[in-house]
Parts: sequence; structure tokens; C-alpha cells
Amino acid sequence: MKAILLDTHTAIWFFNGSPSLSETAKRVILDPTNRVNVSVVSVWELAVKINVGKLTFAGGVAGFLKLLDNGSIAEHHAPTLIGIGAIAVVSSRPV
Repeated sequence: MKAILLDTHTAIWFFNGSPSLSETAKRVILDPTNRVNVSVVSVWELAVKINVGKLTFAGGVAGFLKLLDNGSIAEHHAPTLIGIGAIAVVSSRPV
């Protein structure tokens, strides 16, 4: 088993089905023998980009967290959010 840490762009591209993500990267992410991780910093970066209007993401930060939480990469293959034990996202807009 390999531990894989997705950077912010990779996670966003994967969940949005972006053609910018290579087929090789998709295979690595979807491989059930790999442990996929997403940094808590990616959640923060996503929130910042949404709040300054540089990114749209279905469901905002809450939607991103829901995708991470529900095993959306593959059946029984939920990514692990790593970093600080609790996340607080402060925003002037709904996320």
C-alpha cells in the first residue's frame, strides 16, 4: 500500500472531473491499494479561492468536505483528511 497525498489542484481536478488531471493520476487515485490523503491546508486553500472569486466548487467548502467524508473516490475508498484535528473555516460568504 502506498500513501498518496493529493495537492489542492489534484483534489479539485479529480472531484470536478477535470480533463487537466492525467489518466495516470486518476489510476493512482482510484487504485484501492493506495491510501489517499488530502491535507487540511487544501480545505483552507479552497475556501480562500472561493471567497476571493477565483474558484467555484459545487457545494463550496462543505461540498468538498462531504466528498472527502463519503468515500466518493471509490467504494470503500474514502480519502483521509490529514492535518489539524479540527477545521474552522471563517468566511464572509456562505461556503
